[in-house]
Amino acid sequence: MQPSPPASGAAAPSAPSHPQSPRDLFVSFTFLALQGFGGVLAIVQREMVEKKKWLTPE
Repeated sequence: MQPSPPASGAAAPSAPSHPQSPRDLFVSFTFLALQGFGGVLAIVQREMVEKKKWLTPE
């Protein structure tokens, strides 16, 4: 089964951007690892999806 195409008036989701360097990726994931356990998912959502736009909300 294939997904239906988006409606003609719907905005297409933008493609995620990429880390500028391996160091940027390392620093970001180190920051997330140091945040602890349990509350990390909300921080991942904010950092990786909303702020840096490396991932899509899906």
